[in-house]
Amino acid sequence: MNRREFFKLALMGVAGLLMGHSPYRQWHVYRKRRLFILTSASEEPSFPLGQAIAQVLAAYLPESRAMAARARDAGDIVKLLGSQQLDVALLLADDASQAFQGNGRFQEEGSLPLRTLAVFGSYLLVCREDFSKEKAYQIAKTLTEHRDELAIPQAAHGTSLGPPRGSPLPFHPGALDFYEGRPLPPGEEESR
Repeated sequence: MNRREFFKLALMGVAGLLMGHSPYRQWHVYRKRRLFILTSASEEPSFPLGQAIAQVLAAYLPESRAMAARARDAGDIVKLLGSQQLDVALLLADDASQAFQGNGRFQEEGSLPLRTLAVFGSYLLVCREDFSKEKAYQIAKTLTEHRDELAIPQAAHGTSLGPPRGSPLPFHPGALDFYEGRPLPPGEEESR
């Protein structure tokens, strides 16, 4: 093998490694196959509540493969939602409202089009407005049907999973359809 062939083979090998084994690519696939409930490590009740929600969703909406994940604080959660790295999070209602309006501690990030999926006391389960209508409907339905099985931490009591109230943000249209008793439109049927 001459030098030119060796160099060409080595270059192809390096290119293959960079393209086929990118950790980002693997993360992208992993997060698209799972529903992460993003919580704040700086708020004690956030992660246990996120775990309770994820357990119910994983048990009764298994295709969601739901699991709880932690970000450092609400600022990191808003950045992850805004950059579309993750889709669903638990935020304190005040933080969600500020992120939605793009003011207070989230002024630098600007307004984030968040929508409410469910209300858990002072916490909101939120997503971006571009979140799937079918998924939003299924999440609202599953959490409502199995609300008695949610092991909700004491700090998050006051859960309101019925008709939407108590959210400073608009509800996601898919969740709102469920809460107001409308079925999924044809073509958006549940995949069970």
